This record gives sequence, C-alpha cells and structure tokens, in this order.
Amino acid sequence: MENFKHPRATVLFGVPPGWLGPQFGQPEVQPMHAEATREHGHPVAISYWKPSFLELVQLNAGGTVKLVVLGAQPPVRVEVENKIEGD
Repeated sequence: MENFKHPRATVLFGVPPGWLGPQFGQPEVQPMHAEATREHGHPVAISYWKPSFLELVQLNAGGTVKLVVLGAQPPVRVEVENKIEGD
C-alpha cells in the first residue's frame, strides 16, 4: 500500500537511521506522512494508506491487511475512512 499525504498530515517520518534496505535482507520501508494529534490525552500519529488496484482485488477476494511495525508493537487501530473531496 502507498502512504497517502492526507490534507491533515502534519509530520513526515523518514526511513529509520541506519536502515540498509532490502538489498541487505531488511524489508522495504517508505517515508510516511502522518497527522500528529492527541486522543484521550495520548499522543497519536495517524497515517493514511491507499491500496493499489491489485491489493483491492486481493482484499475483495478475501485477502487481509498485514500491519508491520518496526520495534515493539504499540497499541494500534486500523480503520477505513471515506473518500475525501478532491481525492
């Protein structure tokens, strides 16, 4: 999936320092636009992702979304958001 620069995005997270990339057996990591906000008094980073046509086909055929987080697994939530105007 491709990270989508949502109009509410306020932060760009880059590739982690020292990340060598797939040529050294590490997974592909891409920069991520995110909205830095707070929910219930806690800091939250919200990123938006768009599946490709092929990924939509896979999802409609029963495929699943896999979430990979580098480091320890923080509490996360995965949702679907309606299309925004001009998208």
